[in-house]
Amino acid sequence: MSDGALKIGLPRSTSIKFTAKVASVAAETLLETGKNANQLKDEASSPSGGAIYGISVLDKAEVASGICGAVEAAFKRAQTLATLGIQD
Repeated sequence: MSDGALKIGLPRSTSIKFTAKVASVAAETLLETGKNANQLKDEASSPSGGAIYGISVLDKAEVASGICGAVEAAFKRAQTLATLGIQD
């Protein structure tokens, strides 16, 4: 996300702060509302708006699938290491 902000012309320091703020607000909103990420995505997306265009790029790149795969791989590896008596 920081690199994307840099690509559209924001300075690196601003792009890092922007990325951190977006992540922070998203996490706070999930915790405070009890809603799931899909509900928040639907609420934040207006027809033909910027958010839905960005989300469609993430969907085409299968970002959600990649994140799920990474979580599963890390979990399986942790299980394997645990059976070998190795703490990660």
